Amino acid sequence: MNVDPTRNMVVFLLARGEGEHGIADVATLDEDGIRQAWERVAREHRARPDEVVALHSEWAATETDLAFVGAVFPDAKLTHNFDRPGPDGWEQAFQAAAQVMAQAQGQQLAEEAADRMAHAEQNGELLPVLWSASSPNASTMLAAMPHWSLVPGRLFVGLAMVAPTPRGTIGMSHLTHDAHQRIGSPALGDLIGQASESLARGLRVDGRRSDRGDLLAMHREGSLAASALALPDFYERMSETLNDERLVVGLPCPDDLIVAGANSGWPEEIRRMVLESTYPTTELVPSVLLVDRAGIQLLAERS
Repeated sequence: MNVDPTRNMVVFLLARGEGEHGIADVATLDEDGIRQAWERVAREHRARPDEVVALHSEWAATETDLAFVGAVFPDAKLTHNFDRPGPDGWEQAFQAAAQVMAQAQGQQLAEEAADRMAHAEQNGELLPVLWSASSPNASTMLAAMPHWSLVPGRLFVGLAMVAPTPRGTIGMSHLTHDAHQRIGSPALGDLIGQASESLARGLRVDGRRSDRGDLLAMHREGSLAASALALPDFYERMSETLNDERLVVGLPCPDDLIVAGANSGWPEEIRRMVLESTYPTTELVPSVLLVDRAGIQLLAERS
């Protein structure tokens, strides 16, 4: 969705298939913006003027473009969202349009989030989800959902129904106290076991050996490989494989986990990869942890 009122989005509906669209953006103040947009769409879609059945311009057409549309697309319907102001009214018009665009974008994002949640509830699998206490929504969300602690006061685990969406994104519906009651309040331990089994089924471990020692990377077809940290047998399996009783674990994002022995040459590299991660903050803030028989300690967290 366009949220910059100084750019005019122009959409051409083509008489092809189930309604193919050609879209181009031009400067709002250009007198011939629709003509410019059509030149781009015609080139990119190899479209002819007689295929255009309707046009939509974010801003009303100028006199120049009205003449162009009348001559080139005489039978096409032309619509717009915003009227053009007088020469001295553009600053105020842009401010008003930006507010409308932002509200529309917020509504669209909320609707898309609701659709992803509904899709996950209907099609997803129950998985553990890591929550950093420093995540922006952690205090509110953790109060609303069953969860348990991995690092007291710093890192927690909740549960969510998770599924890939048709758009290629990940839909997630967190298990709240209310949702837990609606499904009959099954024992939390049973749900944790179910989620752990689902997560483990999709995990893949890749290894790298060098003069620094062994480095393991965990991935998962789907998402949330970082949640493997919460699996009951994570420490035993990893310490045995790496032959080290103290492990350094890097979580650069929710979908990846890196682990090496604390006595290897990898801990500083793991720390660098995590702290330089560009993954946006979600439930999990990229973190570095020390795992040993005593439990889990948080060593570092990305700012």
